[in-house]
This record gives sequence, C-alpha cells and structure tokens, in this order.
Amino acid sequence: MNSKISVIVPFYNINKLALRRCIDSILRQSYRDFELIIVNDGSSKNYEDIEKEYLEKDNRIIFIRNEHAGVSAARNKGIEVSKGEYIAFVDSDDYVEENYLSTLYNAIQDSDIAIGAVLVQNYWTYHRWEDRRLFFSQPSRYNGLQYINFCWNKLYKSRIIKDNNIKFDESVKLGEDALFLNEYYKYCESFRSVKSYLYFYEYNYNSAVNKYDLNFWNWEQEVIQVQWDLFHQYPLSDFEEQAMLSWLYRKFKYVLYYYIDRESDKNQRSMILKNVVSHPLFEKLKECKLTKENVHFNSNDCKILKIWSNLGINGIYLTRLIAKYK
Repeated sequence: MNSKISVIVPFYNINKLALRRCIDSILRQSYRDFELIIVNDGSSKNYEDIEKEYLEKDNRIIFIRNEHAGVSAARNKGIEVSKGEYIAFVDSDDYVEENYLSTLYNAIQDSDIAIGAVLVQNYWTYHRWEDRRLFFSQPSRYNGLQYINFCWNKLYKSRIIKDNNIKFDESVKLGEDALFLNEYYKYCESFRSVKSYLYFYEYNYNSAVNKYDLNFWNWEQEVIQVQWDLFHQYPLSDFEEQAMLSWLYRKFKYVLYYYIDRESDKNQRSMILKNVVSHPLFEKLKECKLTKENVHFNSNDCKILKIWSNLGINGIYLTRLIAKYK
C-alpha cells in the first residue's frame, strides 16, 4: 500500500545534530501516513551510525546513498523512488512544525498545490484559494520567494510531477527550486496557501547562494525570464504591472551589485555588467512610473533608477558606492 505522503530530505556533509533535528521534527508529525526518504548526496563524512539508529527506530524511513551530484540530483532520486500520492521536500538543516504535513495535506484537497508560511526570516503567506488566472494575475500578492522560489514549504501531487516528468535541473547550481516550481505550475489549475508558519528555514552562510560564482548571471537570467513570463500569462492591471517592474528592478539590482562587489577582475566585471544591462527585460525598467502615487517604488528606488537612466553603467557603480558608504 502506498504511503500517503513522501517526504524527501537530501543532505551533504551536514552537521549531525542538525540532521537529527530535521529527522526528528518529521517523525513527530501528527500526520502519520508518510514515508521519509533521506538521500545522502555522496557525503565524505560517515553517517552509518545515524542510518542504523533511525532504521531501527522507524520503518517509515528509507536511506539512499547517491554519488555526489548536487541537491537537484538527490531530490530527483527521492522523487524516483517515492511511492506517496503527495510529495514534500525538507532541507536537512531545516525543520518543521508537528502539523506541517497535516495542514498541507488538508489544504491540498481542493487544489493542485498547498503552500505554507516560512520562519525564521518571516516569509508569510495569505490564507486563500485561487484559481490559475487569479493567482498569476496578482504578482503584488504572489510574486514572493515563499510562493515561486522555495520548493520546501509546499505539498505537491505526485501524479503531476511524474506524469509530466518534472525534475530538478541538475545542471543548475542556483535557482533550481524556482525552475522546478515553474514547470509544476504549468499543470496547476488551483492554488491553496495557508497562514500557518509550518517550515523553519535556517540561513546557511556556506550555501551556494552565499558563495561567489562567475556563472551566477547565466542561471539567474533564466529564473528572471521564466518568472516574468509566469506572471504575464494573462493581462495585468497597471497596478500589478508596476509591481512586476518593481520586482524586476530588485532582481537586476541584486545581480549588478553582486558582480560589482565580488568580481575582482575589472575586464570580466565590465563584460558581465554590459551583458546584464543589454538584456531585453532590463529595458523594461524604463516603463517604471516614478511618481509619488506609485506605491511599488520608494523615493530611493526612484533616485537610483534616474541615475541609472542618465549615467548608464557608471551610474550603477555610483549608486552602489553611495549605498556602501551611506
């Protein structure tokens, strides 16, 4: 008999105390009908003691050892062996509330995906049901990390994932969650979000997102494009379009400052910045309405965009310099 929910936990060289905390939080779930698939992504550390202990403790646990190939490959392996009608992902350095599975399970009964709020950094969610058109016509409400970037505060239908061969892109080091969600959302007709803080996210200073990578723009531009397209499937009101432009501004600003701060080779940095500002979506920033009535842009945003418009890349350097020494 299939388990109702398959919980997939990938890990690589994680601190054993953190791994225990993660596993224990899942085993404490009030919802009992699940399988816990723990995928060791080729860790160089030895976890045999933990495997032995937990396999003896609970027969719902499955340990898998993979060759080291990254978190996407580990998650894909978990999906491949999963037997549940629903799938959830939990990162090994995070943990969940006791009602994590039960709340999401109840929420997904009238929808194609269930989404919960995230702590510690306070990614809150609305308590709402939306059909496809309403969801993607309200970027001011739903174009947030907790909705379109994180894969682990959600419950998915296994049928949608497996019937459509949806996988995490193993060639991408950053943004793989967002790309996975984008593919899944193509097959969703309804969405349910709940206010409850169900998932506890631990900020990892050693994660890929916090390490400099020359290829960051190559990955990020794909995420920006698919998420821009996600919220342009249907006509947007002027209010919502300005919300998207505000989001776009923040995405480009992060990329530009990322390379200004971290790339030491001047020629390389200059080449990347030119590539970023030549992207067609960067041109969209000219459509921002920089008026007091536009609630999506504050006065500082307006000043920065005007400097960029007047001075180009030199203006981008200038605004970064001002921000650093303010």
